[in-house]
Amino acid sequence: MRRGLSSPSASLFKQANVQPEGLDAAIEDLVWTKAPAMLRFDHPLVRQVRDSTGINLVQVARRSRNLLIEIEQHSGSGPSWQYREYTPRRCTFSCRGQLPATIETALQGELLERLVIPAAALQDITIASVAGSGDGWLNIDVVPPWHLF
Repeated sequence: MRRGLSSPSASLFKQANVQPEGLDAAIEDLVWTKAPAMLRFDHPLVRQVRDSTGINLVQVARRSRNLLIEIEQHSGSGPSWQYREYTPRRCTFSCRGQLPATIETALQGELLERLVIPAAALQDITIASVAGSGDGWLNIDVVPPWHLF
């Protein structure tokens, strides 16, 4: 069965020499035991990606034939940015910061790299919308390229 994979996921897995098919098979093993369809922080394959790339991959989940990742990067003072894939059309990037509303609007359709440079794996992601939150974080809806594996 064909599965979907975002370009950030593909980039991370390639850097870590982890095959998406291997991740999908590990998730399938969990599904057969009636466990949630996700590999968590302590799974050996997730740990391999983290150790090989230096990117704090938190989990890999499977929903509707798509592998979805969550990343949380931290600095000395706490979280610095987060990237989450909920579906191929609903992905978010969050980071600390504030922007005037005019700049938030102007960033729609631009590459995420125009606003921040979080990691090499998160290149070629398009900004759908930017919204500030009351706690000093920017919530950015993004659209990464997807392909089948």
